Amino acid sequence: MDPVLQAKPDAEEGENVFINKDSPAGLSTFRRDVWPSRAEARASFAKSLFYQSWDPRVLDCWVQHGLTDTKDGKVTLTTSKHQEVRTFVRSTTAAFNEDGTKLLHPERIPEIDPATATKQAIWPIYRSESDQLFHRLGQVRPPLLYIFGEDSYLSAEPLRDAKMAVTGIAPGGSGGVAKGKVKSIIGQDLGHLIPMEDPKLCADSAAAFISEHLPAWREEEKQFQEFAKQPIEVKSHMGQDIVNLYAKGRENKL
Repeated sequence: MDPVLQAKPDAEEGENVFINKDSPAGLSTFRRDVWPSRAEARASFAKSLFYQSWDPRVLDCWVQHGLTDTKDGKVTLTTSKHQEVRTFVRSTTAAFNEDGTKLLHPERIPEIDPATATKQAIWPIYRSESDQLFHRLGQVRPPLLYIFGEDSYLSAEPLRDAKMAVTGIAPGGSGGVAKGKVKSIIGQDLGHLIPMEDPKLCADSAAAFISEHLPAWREEEKQFQEFAKQPIEVKSHMGQDIVNLYAKGRENKL
């Protein structure tokens, strides 16, 4: 659902796309994380535009499970804001010199090619997974449904199209859109947090997609179970076709 999977854009001189006070990481760094009670926390959330777009049932679940009691009788985030920020960015200061002009310890960022590492792209913070996983989408084999938020900054039309174009098309992949194995739903007037905003749309879309592909899965499962119930001697045999193949070579030599 509205996945953060996209090729890393070429950084302009001095640019790091993660350094933005209005980014999720920037906003979470200084977010409030302690409230006198759950009731006051909920009242605070209700005033925020961020939460006003959520389905009320989701907000209720968030107040119940997203908050935890503290020893002094207050409530705080179950997932701390520190851990939340770490889901968005990681520090690279230990890998560079003091002003980020020289990569000193490439082992601190092993997933980055030292030959192409640029200060502006990965210093002093970065995340590499989005770019790396985007380039592996071609190998996705199971049927896949994207549920995009129309208003999501992570799912503008070119970004949606890029994912749809590459998913499942590599050797070993599902065959992608052309084989009917990759589809998408666009939630109108919904943002990145689409499952919080319209859980029914997400559930209905997922259920319909799963139902569409269940017959093929059942057939594959049937074939597997028929194989699995055979004696171990049969399952571990190399296969008569292989025996016959190499037998021909032996006959020719004889």
